[in-house]
Amino acid sequence: MRDEKKSTRFASENPGHVDLFRGERILIICDFDGTACSVDMGSKILDRFAGKGWRDIDRAYSTDEIGSRMAYLKVAPLFRGTRGQMVEYVHSNAV
Repeated sequence: MRDEKKSTRFASENPGHVDLFRGERILIICDFDGTACSVDMGSKILDRFAGKGWRDIDRAYSTDEIGSRMAYLKVAPLFRGTRGQMVEYVHSNAV
């Protein structure tokens, strides 16, 4: 029988090491309406890593000027920072 090593899938399983998924696509799921988190992490992440420009895009989406696909396409290029910086930011600011 082969000795299989358990892979780590969540940063909380390996504290202090934030670059667990090197070369893999990851999905970060954040609470967006305050039901599971006392702060709006989506807005905090966008403020920190996308700057102020995302709010104009969000307003256009909220007033049905653009759809969600167009909003994401416009917001994505605004992001600055590494994946590790974003993960660390979430760990440090989620409450």
